[in-house]
Amino acid sequence: MMTKKDMLLEPAGLAARKPAGAAGRLSAGAALRGLARLYGNLLEREITPRQALHLLHVQAAGAALALPFAVHAGLLALALCWLALAAWQCRRSLRAPRA
Repeated sequence: MMTKKDMLLEPAGLAARKPAGAAGRLSAGAALRGLARLYGNLLEREITPRQALHLLHVQAAGAALALPFAVHAGLLALALCWLALAAWQCRRSLRAPRA
């Protein structure tokens, strides 16, 4: 009778597992494309995956600034600078190309 340990350490069981690296990259790319489609539907324009990352960056910076914790004023200033930088990068990314 095999124990759980024997089944986990069995070479056939290890060989049947897929490598996590390639599958992880594919699913992350698909998730990013899905996020870009979601932002595109919300903004009613075409959004690239890079622009979706910029929008996500602004959201993360805004969430960090809006946390309801009492923190040092220096950290709030740092979060405000982060938000300003992220917003500037996002605006530059979303700006329509000039003809």
